[in-house]
Amino acid sequence: MAAATCVYFLSKLSAISYQLSAISYQLSANALRARYANSYLPPKNYSYFKQCPLARHPVLSSD
Repeated sequence: MAAATCVYFLSKLSAISYQLSAISYQLSANALRARYANSYLPPKNYSYFKQCPLARHPVLSSD
């Protein structure tokens, strides 16, 4: 009977450790997602006006 209860508690401990590892994996994945979500910064000379096709128009562009 003692061996059966020992095996039962060991299985419970392994299930708890599995759940804890899954929770820690989720937390680390969320932390990485939050870390790299706002990491992209455009270049300093980036301008939406430079990408506008009317800005390169020969008549409409002033330069």
